[in-house]
Amino acid sequence: MPVAARRTDRPGSAPPPPPAPSLTPVPYRRYGPVAIALLVGVGLSAWAANWAADRDLAQARAQLQQQTQQLGNNLRDDLEQITRTTRAGALMFDRRRPASAAEFQSISQNLLSDVANTADTAWIQTDPQTGPYIQFQLGQGIQSLGGRQPGQRATIPPALNSWLKRAQSFQRPLTMIVSNPDPRLLTVQGTDQGWFVTQTEITRSLHLTRGQTGVLDLDIFLFDRPVDYLQSQLANPSSFDRILPIASTAPWTVGAQQALRCPWKGPWDICTQSINVGDREMSLLVLPHQIFSPFLFPNSIAAFLVGLSLTASIAAYLFNNIRRVVVQESLLNQVIYSNQQLQESRLALQDRTEDLETALQELQEAQAHLIQSEKLSSLGQLVAGIAHEINNPVSFVHGNLHHASEYATELLEAVIAYQERIDRHNQQYSKTPHFVPIAHPETLDLDYIADDFPKLLTSMRVGTNRIREIVKSLRIYSHVTTEAKEPASLHESIDRVLMILSHRIQELKPDLNIIRQNGSLPAIDCTIGQIDQVLINLLVNAIDAIEERWQTAPPAQELPTLTITTQTLNLSWIKIEITDNGIGMNEVTRAKLFDPFYTTKPVGKGTGLGMAIAYQIIVERHYGSIDCRSIPHHGTTFEIKLPITRDIASAATSA
Repeated sequence: MPVAARRTDRPGSAPPPPPAPSLTPVPYRRYGPVAIALLVGVGLSAWAANWAADRDLAQARAQLQQQTQQLGNNLRDDLEQITRTTRAGALMFDRRRPASAAEFQSISQNLLSDVANTADTAWIQTDPQTGPYIQFQLGQGIQSLGGRQPGQRATIPPALNSWLKRAQSFQRPLTMIVSNPDPRLLTVQGTDQGWFVTQTEITRSLHLTRGQTGVLDLDIFLFDRPVDYLQSQLANPSSFDRILPIASTAPWTVGAQQALRCPWKGPWDICTQSINVGDREMSLLVLPHQIFSPFLFPNSIAAFLVGLSLTASIAAYLFNNIRRVVVQESLLNQVIYSNQQLQESRLALQDRTEDLETALQELQEAQAHLIQSEKLSSLGQLVAGIAHEINNPVSFVHGNLHHASEYATELLEAVIAYQERIDRHNQQYSKTPHFVPIAHPETLDLDYIADDFPKLLTSMRVGTNRIREIVKSLRIYSHVTTEAKEPASLHESIDRVLMILSHRIQELKPDLNIIRQNGSLPAIDCTIGQIDQVLINLLVNAIDAIEERWQTAPPAQELPTLTITTQTLNLSWIKIEITDNGIGMNEVTRAKLFDPFYTTKPVGKGTGLGMAIAYQIIVERHYGSIDCRSIPHHGTTFEIKLPITRDIASAATSA
């Protein structure tokens, strides 16, 4: 019932309160001290804000200089990695040139696998008669710089061709910037046999460097000039006609029509950085998107606001002292009016108490769900890390088992051939004088080893495959907190959950009989990690119920059985049933099954949130249904229905 209705229906309610009494006007000359306090306070606040602004600007300059150095160092590291790759490729192909383009592409892709922005590379062979030509190439970027002429050999771009004619052999990486809509950096390492060339998109490198450093609010400009020359020309805008940037991350460019000022009155050293690539020196210019922003002066704004607050407090104190004399005459009426308002507030507060208690209970439930989600998130990260660490050595062992089998087979064949050779030798020279027969290694049972060793390797391969499947299931289950929905197979989810719970299943005595009745299920739109979580909660509860029944009062003519049935109801819905012959539940427990914090397990073994979270995932997040049927001391059946597509779920929600 609304609060207002409760209050008006109450018998003997008080009459409407009188209007609030007005105050006696005060002469304006009495407010002189208040005006003086305001003027002095505002002046001091402005001075403090100006002093704090100078400190904020100094801090901003220092931060920009640090970010510029970090960007320059990261970009230089990326480009140095490219030069090292170029040097390694030249050395490799100088010693052993590939026999085909496919072999060149395979080697180049392995060589460039750790280089993020380099996709085009080529080996330029020297011909004494026709000059250099591209013999092998990965990608078409280098060739497209200067066009392609008809012929069997890929021609070299004119700019690169004239550049290579300066010397027959380069002993260090050389660089060249090619002007295109997306500028590219060519890095060349020469040998006596030819040149190895790699190509990098500079603009993309700048964007990736900015993203890796985490400074997306900065504009980066790369100039093909030394940093000293760039700094000397920044003060003169017209000089930028000759040194336009070769690449940038900003939608605008530095030119003669736009004068530049160093951000926050600092020297140009804070936003420029030298970049050395091979035998080339370039320079980096870093500018913020917005030079002046409210977030740039937090201390200044805070000082000004604090000063205004203190000024307002002092002015309010003086104003209240002046008004106090006048207020005393109306104090009695104010008290009466306040008492009447207090009575009305007390009645309203009584009506709101019940609503506040309900809100408090909902808040506690939400807090518990949040804690559970945090635990699952931390557990997912831990499981993902452990799975990754286990998968690496197991993959190494699994990959080497095939080679070990081949090596062992070859060794056994060699030993058997050696024994046959010994037999022929002893038989051939047995009748010669002074013959000494060569003895067999009688301690080795080669027939048994040849028969058993392949079986041993097969069992090892089965074991490693088992570990890899378990690790794969753990890595999928570790993404349980994601909210993205995509088509997934529920049969694979059930297999994955049973693998994760295999240790619990193997611990049951007598052995648990698992019956799978799989129907034909399509892939459904769901958050598969959350479905895994629901299945784990239901199967763990089923295993606990079976274990409790067989520990307390085991039946004589019955075995522990867990049945999982899946089927398609129609073109819109699928159904999963999980049935156990465990301890079962009574009607009181079944009625409170999905209530938060309700559990029948002992302290430390259950939180009472598993079924509540399962209900939330199935009903509220996937718009399905979950029902329970149970008979005490005979077993429990959980029935889950899920829509196949998102459209069906949306229609169910709107209905």
